[in-house]
Amino acid sequence: MLESIIVVHNYKNKIEKQTIRKLRKRNIIQYDKQGNVIYEKGQGIRASLHKDTFYGAIERENENSEKETWFVLRKPVNSAFTDAEINNIVDEGIKERIIKHGLKNIRTPESWILLPSEKDEKGKEIKEMLIKKIRVKTSNKNLPKIKLQSHVSQGKRKEYKEYYYATLENIFAMAIYEVIDNKGKKEQAFKTISAFDLAKHNQGNSKLELPVEENVLKNKSKKSEILLPLSKILRVNQMTIFYENSPEELKKISKSELNNRLFKITQFESDGRIQLRHHAQGGADKDLKKESSVNFENSVQKLRISLSNVKAIFEGLDFILHPSGKIDFNY
Repeated sequence: MLESIIVVHNYKNKIEKQTIRKLRKRNIIQYDKQGNVIYEKGQGIRASLHKDTFYGAIERENENSEKETWFVLRKPVNSAFTDAEINNIVDEGIKERIIKHGLKNIRTPESWILLPSEKDEKGKEIKEMLIKKIRVKTSNKNLPKIKLQSHVSQGKRKEYKEYYYATLENIFAMAIYEVIDNKGKKEQAFKTISAFDLAKHNQGNSKLELPVEENVLKNKSKKSEILLPLSKILRVNQMTIFYENSPEELKKISKSELNNRLFKITQFESDGRIQLRHHAQGGADKDLKKESSVNFENSVQKLRISLSNVKAIFEGLDFILHPSGKIDFNY
C-alpha cells in the first residue's frame, strides 16, 4: 500500500517573487483617495545572494607556465590548521620554512606558528616570525566579483585584485539548451541561475526577469561550434520522473513503479550536476545515501547525477501532479 502513495510537495517560489514597499515621498507614506496605503514594487531579492566568506584573487603560473587565477583566503592559524594545508600556503618562503622545521616543532601554546630566526643560503639573517593568520590557496574556481575592495592600489593596477569574491548561494534554477545534430546526437549546454545572478540582471528594473538567453553558442570559435536553442528551465523543488528508454513507458507502468522514479530537485551545482531526493524520503540530507544513477527496481534515497545522464520528464512541462497524487501526462 505504501509503495503506491505519492507525496505531493507544496512549496512557494519566494526567490522570484518581487518585493513590495510602501510608497513614500519625503519619507511620508502615501495613501490613495480611499485612505489605503499605496505600495510600489521593490528590487529586493528574497534570498541570500552569496556566502559570508570573502576571497581575494592572485595570479600564478602553473606547471605549463600559463597564468591562472587563484582564489585565496586569509586563514587563522589554530589547532585546526594541519600539515595537509601547508602545500596551499601562498607565500613560498614561509611555506619552505614551515616544511623545514616541521609544523609540530614550531607550534606555540596558543597553536600559532613561531618561525625561529635563522640565516638563509647567502648568510643573511631572517628574523623570528609569529604567524597568527596565513594566506592559503582554495579549491574555488571562477568565483564572481561581489564588490570593490575598500582600498585600491594607486600604482600599477591589476583589476582582479580590486574585488572581493564569494561563493554563490541559492542556485535556484538551471536553463538547459539542446538540439539534435545531423547525426542524431543530442548536443547540450546549461547555465545555472543564482539569486545573485537574478539581482545583478534586474538592477534598476521594475519587474524581475530571469537572466536567460534564447540561444547559446557551444564550442565557440571551434570547428564544432553549434548554436543551441533554449529547451527548458528547471527549478529547485520541481518534481521529476525518470524513464529507462522512452517517456512513453511511463504511461504504461504501475503507480508503485512510478513511485520509485519520482524525485524532487533539491540543488543545482555549477558543474552541471543535479541533486534530487526521492519524493517520499524524510530525514536530514547529510544522513541520506547518495547514488549517481536511478535504480528502476528499488527506490534510492538521493541522487547526484550529471545533466548528460538525466533521462526524465519534468513537472509543469511534461506532466501535472495533482494534490491528490494523480499524475496527468502532457505528451
